[in-house]
Amino acid sequence: WTVLDVSPDGFGIRYLDGTKWPLQAGDLVVLHTSGGSRPHVCLVRRIANLKSRLELGLQILSPEASVIEIGGSEGMPRQMGLFLPRLPAFGGSAGLLAFPGVFTNGSLLRSEAPEDGIRFWRRGAHSENNGQVEFHVLAPADSPV
Repeated sequence: WTVLDVSPDGFGIRYLDGTKWPLQAGDLVVLHTSGGSRPHVCLVRRIANLKSRLELGLQILSPEASVIEIGGSEGMPRQMGLFLPRLPAFGGSAGLLAFPGVFTNGSLLRSEAPEDGIRFWRRGAHSENNGQVEFHVLAPADSPV
């Protein structure tokens, strides 16, 4: 892959050589650029298959991520998700990537970081689902009693 262009919230990349995998819009990818100091958690937003060229448009979701446990509800077991503490394209809100149906409207998510302490989150107004992963923009929530 080669990077075609860079914007504040995304990348354009082109396939050069190597193993291809099936892609669809909404897939989660991690991009580490040469010379870059950290990987970028991205969503595939655009796929262009032009003659013999494959190009992707990637939206940067977060400059960092951590695995977080999501409490099971209504008899569902606990699941793991990917917590994104800061989403530049969504005004710096936090986000969550999880299996579909795991983080419901009534669920609360607990995060802990040295700089922020313990915080609680609920689903915000923006959610997306491609059948394999759900992406939620989170909103601050009051701590549970």
